[in-house]
Amino acid sequence: MYPTGSNGSSQAIVNSRVIRAKILAHAVGPSGVLADEKVLCKIVSDIGLRNRKAGHFGLLDLVDNQCCGVLDNSDEIIPLLERQNFM
Repeated sequence: MYPTGSNGSSQAIVNSRVIRAKILAHAVGPSGVLADEKVLCKIVSDIGLRNRKAGHFGLLDLVDNQCCGVLDNSDEIIPLLERQNFM
């Protein structure tokens, strides 16, 4: 995962809270780790894939590059559907 928008530190906090809860619920060992993985694997994977496109920052850069810093309506630069697909 790229460290876009402090995702590295935020993800560490989320991971520690979830794994703590799963270990408390399932005990230390494989069942706790598997329960943690079941909750976070898809979520973390989705975040990582979005961050490869630089997330919101990438979209802001794309809009800024196309409008040269002057923007009244983002739909004039990049249509809503295209922005949604980017995210």
